[in-house]
Amino acid sequence: MPRASSTACSVLAALALAGCGSGAGSESPALPEEVGTLLAEKTDDVTASLESGDLSEARAQALELRSSAVRAIESGRVPPELRRPLLAAVNRLVASVPTPSPPPPTEETDEDEGNKGKGKGKDKEKDGEDDD
Repeated sequence: MPRASSTACSVLAALALAGCGSGAGSESPALPEEVGTLLAEKTDDVTASLESGDLSEARAQALELRSSAVRAIESGRVPPELRRPLLAAVNRLVASVPTPSPPPPTEETDEDEGNKGKGKGKDKEKDGEDDD
């Protein structure tokens, strides 16, 4: 999972380079502090889940991070110059989170449940014994 963690770090770096929390006299566009903080916290959550090995939670958190970024963009809280780089960084993070493996199949299917061995082959033995 090093790739996903490094991608999460890249998102944080992109947020930092985007100038989270614009300062007075800043010429370059910056994310409003509350947007940068929210996205950074969500990125930290993804990283923590990846490090603990909880891929399902990491994936859900990464998708929530993307939804938060999209909402911030659509609401106009992200300057136009930062929209594409921010979304690209978040999409890279989402793509880097491995999809969790499905749970292994159970040994019994619902069809077989409760019918184990009932009426399978016993009639032939009885018929064969009765004919002697």
